[in-house]
Amino acid sequence: MKLLVANWKMNLTVHQTLDWCQNYLELFKEIDHKLIICPSYPALTAVSQLIKDTDIALCGQSCSEHRNGSYTGQVDAQSLAQVGCSYVLVGHSEERNAFNLTNEQVAQKALRVLEAGMIPIICIGEPETVYQAGKTQEYLEEQLFDIKRAFNGAPAYIAYEPIWAIGTSKIPTNEELIKIVNNLKLFIQGCAFLYGGSVNAETITQLNQIKDFCGYLVGNASLDGHELKKMMELP
Repeated sequence: MKLLVANWKMNLTVHQTLDWCQNYLELFKEIDHKLIICPSYPALTAVSQLIKDTDIALCGQSCSEHRNGSYTGQVDAQSLAQVGCSYVLVGHSEERNAFNLTNEQVAQKALRVLEAGMIPIICIGEPETVYQAGKTQEYLEEQLFDIKRAFNGAPAYIAYEPIWAIGTSKIPTNEELIKIVNNLKLFIQGCAFLYGGSVNAETITQLNQIKDFCGYLVGNASLDGHELKKMMELP
């Protein structure tokens, strides 16, 4: 059973999110895959109520590295757990770039998620310059160094999402992906691996050939419920 994480980013308003749920939730009730949805913060409480009798899980799009305090505009992990989240994305490339997050800050966010009783989905990925230079592995291990040191086997997902693949319809070759995952499994143990970056109904057919990916982080393609259902039905 594959895991699909639908990251809606800031594409849907609260009303549009509720419309999505009303229009599409019925499609996923009998599909043999696990679906996790990541609405915006203001929609989390309402969506939690809509999915409470389903197998669909709720995920926050990020959280603060701080437990509490004078951090205007940030959201603490405990609050996400209290509104029904079971997972939280941390370190997505868009957030890393927008807020100049350090790898240490990402590790702290992931620890706050664990403390709150949820599972972190830790995003890593290299820019195209690093990929072209053949230094992907070193870059990814650097991103995970603080995670490896702090986690000590705690449950977590690692979402490999090459920055150059996001929204481009380009993905690495299967040979490249198999090598990356095998090396990461040696570097950090106890984590399950997802792939993200231009995941859609076309690319997922290739990606499904890679057994070490337990699922996918899906961006824009997840906004269309029928497209998402199609991805979940592919072998």
